[in-house]
Amino acid sequence: MIRPMTTLALSACLAAAEGVGWIEHQLDSQFRGGVSVTAAHINGDIYPDIVATADVDNQLVWYENDGSGGFTLHVVDSTYAGAHCAFAADLDGDRDEDIVTAAWVSSDISWWENDGSGNFTRHVIADNYASAVTVHAADVDGDGDADVLGAAYVGNDVSWWENDGQGNFTRHVLCDSYRGAHYIRAEDVDRDHDVDIVTAAYWIDDVSWWENDGSQNFTRHVIDSALAGAHFVLPIDMNRDSAMDVLASGNDDSKILLYRNDGSQVFTRCTVGIYFYCPFSVHAADVDHDGYIDVLGAALGRNELAWWRNDGDTAFIKQEIARNYTQAASIYGVDLDGDDDVDVISAGLAGRLSWWENVPAGIEETRSPARPAGNIRTVTSASAPPPAGIDWFDIQGRRVKGTRLAPGVYCSAGGRRHRVIVTK
Repeated sequence: MIRPMTTLALSACLAAAEGVGWIEHQLDSQFRGGVSVTAAHINGDIYPDIVATADVDNQLVWYENDGSGGFTLHVVDSTYAGAHCAFAADLDGDRDEDIVTAAWVSSDISWWENDGSGNFTRHVIADNYASAVTVHAADVDGDGDADVLGAAYVGNDVSWWENDGQGNFTRHVLCDSYRGAHYIRAEDVDRDHDVDIVTAAYWIDDVSWWENDGSQNFTRHVIDSALAGAHFVLPIDMNRDSAMDVLASGNDDSKILLYRNDGSQVFTRCTVGIYFYCPFSVHAADVDHDGYIDVLGAALGRNELAWWRNDGDTAFIKQEIARNYTQAASIYGVDLDGDDDVDVISAGLAGRLSWWENVPAGIEETRSPARPAGNIRTVTSASAPPPAGIDWFDIQGRRVKGTRLAPGVYCSAGGRRHRVIVTK
């Protein structure tokens, strides 16, 4: 069926057929040690802003999004020694997003109070947390406010800090002998309506989840004890079956893995990507808008950004974003420009900080709504003639030759742009 389509609808339609292209918008070329990127609504408008840390330049920054692809830099702190990780959450209950951070040089966990306009006041949670590398926020104790979780690489420690609702924190040690503790996240893994914890430890090649009994007593369950150089974990329901799966990367294995949860917390190890040398960061989002959650990755050793298309069954197909992104260290997927598709934020240790606009391959995306499809008619047969007098391109940007169209998605490059035929 042919319908009048706006640019937004066209983007979704083409992306669903794998035709995803990328346009890089570089925010900084001297953001040395760019190791963490995320998105948050810092100034309270509807547009997601960018929050980033640089552990060489000792910076915590945020970029204000104007909603049309323009960003304004705001430096929160330029002397935060070893700024390594940032996460956004409302920590003081005032309905704006604060920032919680980990800094490995200063061995620090802090939260930064947002006044609602993107001006921040720092509050130290822990100042002797040896080589703090990761931080997260979630309501661990179920009292309605966001608590803080952290991992200390040299300290071999994973802990959580209980929030009293006013931004004051009490530490609870999960484990202080978790060698090479590197990543921590919190989600309800076993669907019992309390928050569990998922961790990765580099030196013991470990991925584990820690079961919360509802009273914040935790029991460790090992998911994998042989992921060489376990570096990153992300609990997420990849197949939408209400069971929390776990994505993980191993720096020494050069692999991105998915541990599928059968609903009873029995995990099956599945490979997403291999030979992805030193996968420093992983994220998940529906990149191609087909209803299946895809995987994003940044490979420090390959200088590469990539995503893996989820076919909805058991396979992930690698797609490139960039192959020359020096010391790629962080990646995050979010719709930044309001066009209903997933864009990408990335950072590299060499100083490059960017956002990547998701555009349909083979066409130039506009920001204004397209006009109705006009004289384009429905094509219902498996092979049909294209309308005469118009140049047509497939989703890879290749001109359609011959006199027949196979089933697929097509766009016009002449006359009125952004007209689409979908054949079935």
